[in-house]
Amino acid sequence: MTHLNRRSFLKNSLITSTIGLAGSLAYAKEPTPPEIEGPFYPKLAQKDKDFDLTKVDGKSGISKGKIIFIEGKVLGSDSKTIENATIDLWQANAAGR
Repeated sequence: MTHLNRRSFLKNSLITSTIGLAGSLAYAKEPTPPEIEGPFYPKLAQKDKDFDLTKVDGKSGISKGKIIFIEGKVLGSDSKTIENATIDLWQANAAGR
């Protein structure tokens, strides 16, 4: 690697890192915008209420696809934890539907 290429690489790396850091800091300070409509819920209560999306009550086996684990906390615009918040989790099945 020549001196000029190395200097250019380091300069571009520094600029990219700075932009990424500045963007993530600005994004984290903005509250989530309110929803206009939805989500829409089924009229009948769902049978499966155990928070395990890999298994369906009454069916054998587990869901296809990669299993991921999600954890976190819900914060208000004052950065305080919102207790007993409800989170709607929407995902596609292994076929993308």
